[in-house]
Amino acid sequence: MKGVKDMRYLLVTLIAIGVFTSCTSTTGENTSVDTIKVGFSQCCDDGWRDIMNQEVKRESSLHPELSLTLRTSANNSELQIQHIEEFIEEKVDVLLVSPNESAPLTPVIEKAYNAGIQVVLIDRKIESNLYTAYIGADNFEIGRTAGTYLSGKFPEGGKIMTIELPETISPGVERARGFVEGISENPGFIIDQFVRDHTVINMPDSFRRLVSESQDIDIVFSHTDYLAEVAHSIARETDLADSIFFIGIDGIPGTGRGIEAVEDGILNASVLYPTGGDEAVRLIVAIVQGLPYQKENTLETIVIEPGNAVILSNQMKRVSKLQEMIDEEVERLDRLRVNYQSQRLLISILLIALLIGLVLAVSLIRSLWSKQRAYTSLREKNQEILENQKQLHKLAEQLDEADEIAFNEDKPFDVTFFITRIREMLQERKNDVQNAVKSNEIVSDQLSEVLKREDLPPEDLDFLRRIADYVETHYEDSTFKATDLCQELGVSRSHLYRKVKELLNEGVTSYVESVRLRKAQFLLRQTDKSIADIAYAVGYSTPEYFAKVFKSRFHTSPTGFRENKH
Repeated sequence: MKGVKDMRYLLVTLIAIGVFTSCTSTTGENTSVDTIKVGFSQCCDDGWRDIMNQEVKRESSLHPELSLTLRTSANNSELQIQHIEEFIEEKVDVLLVSPNESAPLTPVIEKAYNAGIQVVLIDRKIESNLYTAYIGADNFEIGRTAGTYLSGKFPEGGKIMTIELPETISPGVERARGFVEGISENPGFIIDQFVRDHTVINMPDSFRRLVSESQDIDIVFSHTDYLAEVAHSIARETDLADSIFFIGIDGIPGTGRGIEAVEDGILNASVLYPTGGDEAVRLIVAIVQGLPYQKENTLETIVIEPGNAVILSNQMKRVSKLQEMIDEEVERLDRLRVNYQSQRLLISILLIALLIGLVLAVSLIRSLWSKQRAYTSLREKNQEILENQKQLHKLAEQLDEADEIAFNEDKPFDVTFFITRIREMLQERKNDVQNAVKSNEIVSDQLSEVLKREDLPPEDLDFLRRIADYVETHYEDSTFKATDLCQELGVSRSHLYRKVKELLNEGVTSYVESVRLRKAQFLLRQTDKSIADIAYAVGYSTPEYFAKVFKSRFHTSPTGFRENKH
């Protein structure tokens, strides 16, 4: 019974290990590295931010420990606040955010920072210093660079039309201030027209009329390349495009974008406004790894003109080609990772099957060994029965002979001789029975006294008898322990110890030891087995420990006990 239970528990353990192994093999390629959850809140959709998003995704793919989630709010501050609240609720480790508007987004970003989330601002700032780090170009410096460039390009000055972003976002305010300071070096400049971006995008007819009426505009300075390109398209309709110098901000690569627009002559110049997506991810990695980092990180800028636009365009094309190759390698690595996980799962299943097979084999061997022991025991008992039968047959023959002698010799039957012989044989049988009882004695003196109590409840009597029966059949097993008895009786360890102590006034271990030592006493008295064989026979793992326990209990060694024939 115990072997079957052991096998059952071992099988359950192996299955649990297998399930755990298969689960962990599909949750990631490297479970030793904690996953860093990064929530990226992007303020809007445009070509420049597409480049930023691509850089963030590409750089994140090079860091398997990062888990990136991107949410874009489409120029909607309320939606972006909702996205950040969701990231806080999801308990992201890092919040990467490009605020749509400074003032409305400040409270929720401060909330994320105060919640223990590492907050990294990219491109735009908030009206607070409660953030971990900022990375992006200096919008004031960007505007000033454009103004300084024009001062050198037009030493005599000229009339300027500015197309500006809203004052509610930090780039709009900072670029305007920087541009004014840049052109202040040349007193010949005059800002003749001031246009907001929504006029160019949402009211093209109004902007077209404004351009037509501004026949003497020399320069169009736009806060983005896109707005400058729209202005150039409308000016071309009125044949004014060739007489106006168009300069924007962004200088991003790609078809129809800043660098290519300068290369194709649509724009005369563009001030590079780097996205900083890849730098932002590297900054996040440094923060979460506890490496040194700066809170304020400013990206450098240059002015893109027709002279360097071709060079930059070719470089960007090569970078784009390399990016495609990197993306292909990342995809290939992902496929290899999936194959690795599948092979790992298969190997785990095979190992579990092998272990189960091993357990079954061990169980089969133990079962065969137990059956062999049972067969040997039955054979010995059968031999004993046959010997008893022979003695009975012999007795019967002696009786027949005595009766025949008495009859033939016509002598009276010798009753005294017959009774004496019968008493001798009965005494021999009694001695055998007494020896058998002693050898199978399963209870201590204390248990015997308890079982004689008339006031003992039936359930307690049954409890003690079950204990005695189980100990009698398992005391020879050196691995037998109290927990096996708990499983057999269906009780907890504390309940078993408390109940045995209450009924027998001794512990479970003491009771089992008493049974083993009484068995050992019997074998020492009735057999010539060695001390070592007796120790193993009564469930002790070593003869030395058996001798130690025996002497502690009876104040004499097993050898001394045998010699004195207690």
